[in-house]
Amino acid sequence: MSYSSLGSGQAIKSIDEIEDFFDKENIIDPRNGTLMEMDALSLYCIAEFESRPEIQERVIKAVFANLKASRTKQFWCHNPWNCNEIHLRFTSSAIRLLLIDSTCSGQHFSYEMKENLLLKHLSYNEKLSRGTWFLHDSVEASDMDYPSPHILNRKLGSSEGNMLILNTHIDTLITCLIYNREKKSNIINNKVNEGLIALDFFIEGSKNIPKPIQALEHVCRKLMFSLIGKKKLTQRLLGRVIKELYYFRLRLFLKKKWNFYFFDDGYTERDLCLKVPNFEYHLVNIWDISRFLNWVLLDKTYSNNLKNLDLLKSILLKGLDYALSDDFFQILKRSSVSDAMLSQLLETIILTARLGLIKEKYITTFFHYRGEVAPSPGLLGFDPVISGVNYLRKIQRIKKEIKYIGNLDIIPFPDDTFLLINFDNIEIDLDKVPYKCVWSSKSVNKVIPPNTMTLFK
Repeated sequence: MSYSSLGSGQAIKSIDEIEDFFDKENIIDPRNGTLMEMDALSLYCIAEFESRPEIQERVIKAVFANLKASRTKQFWCHNPWNCNEIHLRFTSSAIRLLLIDSTCSGQHFSYEMKENLLLKHLSYNEKLSRGTWFLHDSVEASDMDYPSPHILNRKLGSSEGNMLILNTHIDTLITCLIYNREKKSNIINNKVNEGLIALDFFIEGSKNIPKPIQALEHVCRKLMFSLIGKKKLTQRLLGRVIKELYYFRLRLFLKKKWNFYFFDDGYTERDLCLKVPNFEYHLVNIWDISRFLNWVLLDKTYSNNLKNLDLLKSILLKGLDYALSDDFFQILKRSSVSDAMLSQLLETIILTARLGLIKEKYITTFFHYRGEVAPSPGLLGFDPVISGVNYLRKIQRIKKEIKYIGNLDIIPFPDDTFLLINFDNIEIDLDKVPYKCVWSSKSVNKVIPPNTMTLFK
């Protein structure tokens, strides 16, 4: 069985074909060979799905080896840009993995050690005019020149080097929320609340793009998407003109003046400061927002502190609608990591369903592509970000109680609700599911129809 890793986005043909992710004892980025832990969680969860504990142990040992390979041996270091830099989505993924598995070749990761690693991760932050922003990498926290071209800015009270990349800020908040669900920590709790204040501030500061500029952005982006992959000379020339005149000139001026992030048509930008847009990151943004909402809504203290919670839900729905539009979908299908992107899209639909924000077109898309895609661990219910750290125990319990074996996905959630996704052409007797039905994508009376998502608690 093939899978998708949502770290590097690489396909895994089978669990026995994973050598590209390792260099001797270390786990690496298969794209460039540098140390990277972001695939570790996917590999670990796939191995758990396949009942391969020896591979799980290898992954854990490799993450620990990466830690020992750093200069200080106290935190991970990656260095793909030859700056001895730390990439904080990598370290966030490593910490989440340690929340699942606490033993590595005799090395016990106590909660104190995990918290120390998390606090080191959180030390890469910056105070904005309101709240604390968690950085994308250690270069943003230093005086060295950034390897990627970006607009020097002081938006929202940030430093010039901070690109204000939202998905990494949210990803760090997710890791903190998972940690605090398992082990309450006043220190981490305070960090989360500071991060929520910054998130609110960011959302409020990104609502000021004038309507004419929104319209211009929409037209230029739509034209760019329509010209991707076209080979006629006139089409290629038009693409170059749009890039030179709008994206490399006018848009840079507009981006300096206004906070280009959330657009009325549903598109979201990766950052506020990079000169060149990366359209594919729109999907990463809404995927991260859906995962964040999955956790922040578990605690009313946190959700009540997030003043723009309803607006964030609206951004998710508009963003998902945009991801399913013909304009964006051709970007997704043409991507070199299209299976991973499709998995992110389908995971976003699952989490939107868990939030009760489902639409018919989401369900139709899910069942159309779920059978085609090499699934991520999250689509199998084996991902702590979607299901909580005790996902395996939950799945085993539900399978035992349902007593059903068939083409059925069980996706547990941290609040002990779970989604049953019926791929079979047969109906499931509802009397055999000893749980309360919260909602279903089709009418449910005594049976669960085929091609149905049903939420139970």
